[in-house]
Amino acid sequence: MLNNLHKNVIAIIRTAMTKKPLVLTENANMESIYKYAQEAQIVPLLYYGLQDAEGFFDTIIGKKFFMSSMNYMSFSNGQLREIDKICDCLNEHGISYMKLKGSVLKGLYEYPEMRTMGDADILIKLDELEKLQEACATIGYHYTEESEHEIIYNTQPKGLMVEFHKWLIPSYNKDFFEYFGIGWDFAKKVEGKNSEYEMSDEDFFVYIFAHFAKHYRDSGVGIKYLTDFYLFLKLKPELDMDYVLESFKKLKVDKFWENIKRLLDNWFEDGPSDD
Repeated sequence: MLNNLHKNVIAIIRTAMTKKPLVLTENANMESIYKYAQEAQIVPLLYYGLQDAEGFFDTIIGKKFFMSSMNYMSFSNGQLREIDKICDCLNEHGISYMKLKGSVLKGLYEYPEMRTMGDADILIKLDELEKLQEACATIGYHYTEESEHEIIYNTQPKGLMVEFHKWLIPSYNKDFFEYFGIGWDFAKKVEGKNSEYEMSDEDFFVYIFAHFAKHYRDSGVGIKYLTDFYLFLKLKPELDMDYVLESFKKLKVDKFWENIKRLLDNWFEDGPSDD
C-alpha cells in the first residue's frame, strides 16, 4: 500500500512532468519528502513540481530544494559539456560510437537536470579499443577498470565517468543478450556525423525497457526509469508500437510492460489503481 509520503512524491512528479495542478495530502511532511528526494536522487525533478506551490520558496525546505537543485543543474551542465567533448573527440578520430540510456534521455527533458545520471554510457566496437585509448588520452580521459561488458574511463582528478559498452546487455543476461547481441545490428549512421550511430526510436525504447527489466529482476530500479518511459512515449507519438510490442514478446517482457503501462497511466494520466 502507498503511504502519504509515496502519494505526495508521485503527485509532485506528476506535476513536474505534466504541468497538472499539484494536489498534496493534508499535512504533507515536506522534510520527509526532501529526505526521500535526496535518497532517490530526484531532488531537481521534485523541485520543478513544487516550485509553483504557494509559499514554497519562503520555507526552509523550499530553500533547500532550490540550493540542491542548483547544484544538480551545475553538475548536469558539466556532464553534458563532457559528453559533447567526448563525442567530438570520437568523431574527430573516426571511432564508431553510439550514445545509450541517460546520455540520450537527459536531452529530452525540459530541464536536463530533472534526469539525474551517474555516468555516461556509450557503445563502442572492440576492434577500435586501441584507437579509443589513444583518443581519450588527448582529452584527459584514461582507462580506470573493466567489467564483463564495460570499459570504464575517467579523468584525474575524478570527473565524468564514461562506461564504454562492449555490448548493449551483459552476456550473462542470456535471454536479453540473445535478442540484442553485440548491438551494432540495431545501429544506423547519424547524418552529418563522421562516426556516430543511433538506434531507431522503436529499438531505443525496446532497449531501455529491457535494461529496466534487467535491473528490476537483478537488483531493483529507480523512479527515473518511469519518467523516461512516460516522456519518451509523449514525445514520440508516431512510435510504431506494433513493432515495440512484438519485440517485447520476443524478450518475454510483454506482460511486464502491461503492468508498467498501467502504472504510467495511473501516475500521469489519472488511470485507475489496482493491486
